[in-house]
Amino acid sequence: MEREADRLKFAGRVGLRAVKPRCVLICGRSQGWTSQRIKTFPSLDACFHKLVVMTHNPVLKRGRRMLEVAGRG
Repeated sequence: MEREADRLKFAGRVGLRAVKPRCVLICGRSQGWTSQRIKTFPSLDACFHKLVVMTHNPVLKRGRRMLEVAGRG
C-alpha cells in the first residue's frame, strides 16, 4: 500500500495521500490483568512493524479526553 500511495492515480481515486500508513489493533480490555501480563504487553506491541497493538482501555480514555477538549464531554 505504501508504494501505491505514492502514485498520483491512487491519491486522486481516494482523495488523500497516505504516507507511512499504520494499522492499530485493539484487543480486549486490560482491566483485571495480572502484573506479569501488563509487563509483557509492550513487548508484544514492539514485535510488529507498522502495527500498534492497544487495549480498549487507553483507546476509550483517549476518546473521552478528545471529547472533553472539544467541549462535548
